[in-house]
Amino acid sequence: MRAGLNRQLGLSMISLLIGLMLGLLSTVAAMALFRTVVQNAVGAQDNLAQDSVVSSGLLTAQLEVQKAGYGVESDTNNCTAISTASPEPSGTANVDLVMYSGAAMSGVRVTGTTVSIDPVQKTGNALLWRWHEAGADRCAGLVAENGGLQFLERANCPGLATAGTIDWTVTPLIPDGRLQGGDAVAFGARSDLCWPYGKREVPDKGVVLTLAAGNSSAALQSEYTVCLPNVCR
Repeated sequence: MRAGLNRQLGLSMISLLIGLMLGLLSTVAAMALFRTVVQNAVGAQDNLAQDSVVSSGLLTAQLEVQKAGYGVESDTNNCTAISTASPEPSGTANVDLVMYSGAAMSGVRVTGTTVSIDPVQKTGNALLWRWHEAGADRCAGLVAENGGLQFLERANCPGLATAGTIDWTVTPLIPDGRLQGGDAVAFGARSDLCWPYGKREVPDKGVVLTLAAGNSSAALQSEYTVCLPNVCR
């Protein structure tokens, strides 16, 4: 009787193997869960970094482009006829603010096809503008290509009529390759009455500009709308 009891209390090989298998499966499941958590955390961190770069680049672009047309003495605009304020020096759309499609950098020069800015919304991938400061005409621009965004500067600017011959100082705002396909930076522009910063009681002359780019959310875009009151239609 005692010998029989001793045999029933011992561990069998099958029980040991089943226990080892269950432990192994639990370990594999825990490792898979850990890997998924790490991948999600890294992906979220990468998305946050990209969104920060895109937002910072578009914000800088928005601040810079607001200089367009400031202080420019132009005989080709009709600001005086439509402005509700006292006539002031202002630039002209398609002369002191020019948009391009199919634009690209060839060294330090810009190539592309001009897109007429008029009351109908148009789109492009580059903008060049002129303003007057400290007794001299200055020019700047934005070119979106190769999944990035470049900021262009030129002091003592000869004017945008010969924009293809201007040698620019180029500063990356969004590194190349960050945005692809439909996420790439795009510009939209139309001539329209608008309120600078939304604070004027009466609309003034101007150009309404949009700057947009994709972000980590497929359903949303980072987008800014800017009123350029110093550019006449």
